[in-house]
Formats: sequence, structure tokens, C-alpha cells
Amino acid sequence: MKIIAVGSPKGGVGKTTAAVHLAHSLSSHGRTLLVDADSIQSAAGWAGDWPNVDVTSTIGADAQELARLRQADYAYAVVDLPGARDAESWHALLAPQGERPVPDLLLIPSRPRLIDLEPAVQLIRQEIAGRLPYLIVFTMVKTAQMHLAEQRANELRGLDLIVSSHMIRDYSVYDEAQERRSPVHRIGGERHRTARDAANDFEGLTSEVRTLTQ
Repeated sequence: MKIIAVGSPKGGVGKTTAAVHLAHSLSSHGRTLLVDADSIQSAAGWAGDWPNVDVTSTIGADAQELARLRQADYAYAVVDLPGARDAESWHALLAPQGERPVPDLLLIPSRPRLIDLEPAVQLIRQEIAGRLPYLIVFTMVKTAQMHLAEQRANELRGLDLIVSSHMIRDYSVYDEAQERRSPVHRIGGERHRTARDAANDFEGLTSEVRTLTQ
């Protein structure tokens, strides 16, 4: 099993959207467990009866509990971490299990704005780099800001930070998907084209995550 934790020290960056859709996309490649460790339980409320995806809830990110996930019969586990930086949860995330932290990868969603990026960069430099594989992914990117977001991604790469080559664009169709307890992949009708574009964003990210966790 590969365990991917999704978390950010900054709220309002589309963390749960990323966790839910990553779990759905990964389910095409193997049975997947979505673990909602956020006290708000948004991921568990969003994910409905989806093929090849099971959902479980736990409050916080206890290292032993996360480690036990590896004993379950899943190809992937996606953990939606608490929404704001919680010292106990992040300590559990980084606590060694044998000679390494529990997750195989920490996915860090962030808007491409400096106010969102600065806490993430600080977290990586102080606690993550050299201890846990990570990937920054830009989320909630407006179409008009794509060029600026790409420039910012290159700036971060110039600082030896690991940034996804894919971005999650800002689409209102995610609101409809959440109300339907559905991934955007299943939204049809007049919204189908937008939903397909949104789904493609996550398919690209999922391919990158799978490569990093092989």
C-alpha cells in the first residue's frame, strides 16, 4: 500500500477537494481508502458510494493508527489531514515508523499567492525536507492567472522546492460535485465540458503522484 497524506499549514487552499479527487482518480489503479482525519469531516461527507473507494474517519493523525493502514488490503490510502496546522498531527505525520515517516508522500496544496505559499515553504524547510517526500501542487488557480502561476512554480523550483507540473484550476463545478456527493468526473449535462477539464487536472496530478510513490 502507498499512503499519500494531503495537508497544508494554510486553510482555504482546496485541501479536501484535492484529497477526495486524488482518491477517486487513484481508484482506477487499485482499491483505495480515503481517510478523513479532519475534525470537520468534509471528505467523508463528500465521498459517496464510489466504486473501488472506501471511506473511514479518524480525528487527528495518530502515527500508530496511520501505520496500521498498511495492513489493510488497499493499493492506496489518501489521508485528508486537519485543515490548519496542528502541532500534534504534524508531529504524528513526521514520527518515524521504523526508519521513515508513515506516509509515502505529503501532497501540499497551495494557491499560487505568496500569502498561501510562505507558510508551506516554511513548513517544508523546517520540518519536511530531507525527512518526507513531498509535492507542492497549485490549487484554485484562475484561468487568467495560469501564466503567473507557472512563473511562480519556476521560482520555487529555482529554490530547490518540488512543485507539481500540473495545476488544479478554479472551477465552480466543484461546488456542484460536492452537493451531489460526486467527483467532478461524473458531472454531465451542460457542465460536462468544464467538469471534464477539472477531471483532467486531477488525472495529470494522479499520474505524477503514482510515479513519485513507485
